[in-house]
Amino acid sequence: MTENKSDGAVWKLEQDGMFTVASCYLSLCKNYIPYGPVNRFDSAFKDIWKVGVPLKVRFFGWICFLNKVPTKDSLWRKGILSNTLSIDCVFCENCNESILHSFLLCRNAGIVWREMAEWIGIPFKLGVDLKDSFLTWSSFCHAKRVKSRKTGVVWLATLWNLWLRRNDIVFNDGSNRCVIFFFGLL
Repeated sequence: MTENKSDGAVWKLEQDGMFTVASCYLSLCKNYIPYGPVNRFDSAFKDIWKVGVPLKVRFFGWICFLNKVPTKDSLWRKGILSNTLSIDCVFCENCNESILHSFLLCRNAGIVWREMAEWIGIPFKLGVDLKDSFLTWSSFCHAKRVKSRKTGVVWLATLWNLWLRRNDIVFNDGSNRCVIFFFGLL
């Protein structure tokens, strides 16, 4: 004789079958955080969520770490942009737009980062990628005894504003492609 059991969902990532945000997050990150010895970039995935900025800004930083921002090069690779459209960086128009180029390597974005670093007294260093850049800024703030929820605020605000400026140029025909005017640095 079989028991009458009601239908229900079971979350296989938890032993008790109950869904938790923590188990979902770990499942999403497992493809991006390498197995093996701890490396210095692992903490960036955790630390980004502790910064005292709006959730959408923290989420944007996280998807930047995962290389999932819909830049022109990624949209072109997925077939969303046609071959007739330019995938040049909207800030400099010299290289293909990618996360790394648009947010760190572009000469115009570099001016913004340099000005921000000088403003708060950090030795200017671009970093090898966004996680490295975030950790560099955070470690400086830790050394200056900045409150833990505030360590990544300037970095995330700068990254977020670069993204907003990029979108203004792309979607609102922002005719002035120079990033630094948006930040009021000149």
